[in-house]
Amino acid sequence: MSRLYFYSLLLSFCCVSCSKQPTSAGTTRPVQGGTNNPDTIGHNIVLYGITWQGGSNNLGTIFRIHGDGTNFESLYNFDAGSGGHCYTGLCQAPNGKFYGVSANNFFSFDPAGNKVELLSGGAVISPVDQVFSGFTLASDGKLYSGASDGLFAVEPASGTLKYVYKYLSSDGRSPIRGRLTAYNDLLYGALPNGGSDLLGEGTLFSFKPSTNSFRKLHDFTGTDTLGGVPLANICVGANNTLYGYTLTTGKLSDTAGILYKYNLGNNTFSRISRLNLENGYSPFCNSGLIQTSA
Repeated sequence: MSRLYFYSLLLSFCCVSCSKQPTSAGTTRPVQGGTNNPDTIGHNIVLYGITWQGGSNNLGTIFRIHGDGTNFESLYNFDAGSGGHCYTGLCQAPNGKFYGVSANNFFSFDPAGNKVELLSGGAVISPVDQVFSGFTLASDGKLYSGASDGLFAVEPASGTLKYVYKYLSSDGRSPIRGRLTAYNDLLYGALPNGGSDLLGEGTLFSFKPSTNSFRKLHDFTGTDTLGGVPLANICVGANNTLYGYTLTTGKLSDTAGILYKYNLGNNTFSRISRLNLENGYSPFCNSGLIQTSA
């Protein structure tokens, strides 16, 4: 039996190595110490994170810390050129670099030299300050995210950004909250507004990177108790089912929200629970569900 839990994003961490660490040359070397020793396991884990503010310019920082709380290092201070005030976390590509979105720029961060570089082509993704979704690494090796008018990708080898799909009027609209979810060579996400329904309270969709094809899975109607304005990450359960939650129950005036599931086997959508004052409601943006064992 599996269980689903809420989480909210406060700081985004990326665990990059449990047995290796980057060297100044960009290669890797083994970490000394037995990984089966409880006293050394935490030390062997290296976490990278990003903050919204603070640092020498009060625009946020990129930092690194070991899993046991030792060796905290502030690696980069955002400035006016790189943007800062990052709403989203970092995503690591196979080339070892991290990618993220600041208040007005898309950037890569190289931990080998603690250097931030702005990505070329970022000017075509507009407006950057309406991108609230961090990057997701897909099976094709590219990193994907969403703006208010479409999905875009970065090719790590060239560091170039470009749109891969522009939303149609019936697809939904507004920036994605949370990240896209990669599963079985597809990406899954939710748009909080628009769609075929007249009230336009969002859509659930899949995207196939190999063909740049968009498929709408569900329209949130906003006229019943099946939820509206989906804001969270999508969780893929072990039963081939998507799980998520919405900001509203089905009317814009009702901000309680629901938990829902979408069965990928038979393409059916259903509500699994309604949020309320007693149990908690109005789930936070950029949050999601996590599946665990019973």
